[in-house]
Amino acid sequence: MRGCSWRPAPGSPEQGLALTPYKAAVARELATYGYSEAARSGAGQTASVSVERTQIDSRGRRGPVSVGAGGSTGSYGGGVGVGVGINLGGGPQPRVVTRMEVRIRDAASNAVLWEGRARLDAPAKSDLAKSEPAAAALADALFRGFPGNNGETIEVEINS
Repeated sequence: MRGCSWRPAPGSPEQGLALTPYKAAVARELATYGYSEAARSGAGQTASVSVERTQIDSRGRRGPVSVGAGGSTGSYGGGVGVGVGINLGGGPQPRVVTRMEVRIRDAASNAVLWEGRARLDAPAKSDLAKSEPAAAALADALFRGFPGNNGETIEVEINS
């Protein structure tokens, strides 16, 4: 087991309860790769999670609601980056775009060992426009085949 600790992602506009489902989804995925939560002082690595949610109207304009969140956990080695895009759009209807970014850093040097980004674009009426289902879908896509190839970008399209 690798010890993990959470820390706030730098520059995240929102933290706390809004981030909880995303941190939990990332922690579940990391647990499948041997990570376990640990006190920051005992963790060899930390991971940060940053989330931004934006509502887009049927004409493609950003709505007045944009939510961001940040936090962290970690314990993995290797310099790797991954990006994921999930498009659940259809016709011109209101939708919610959720972006999640995860960075795993060495606790001693703060060097980034792995990073990945995922994006989900879902109709506003879809279950995947809600935080918990979106968090699970993004984390699943982001960590599928973890750690992946260095710099690899993975795009996942889901049609509803």
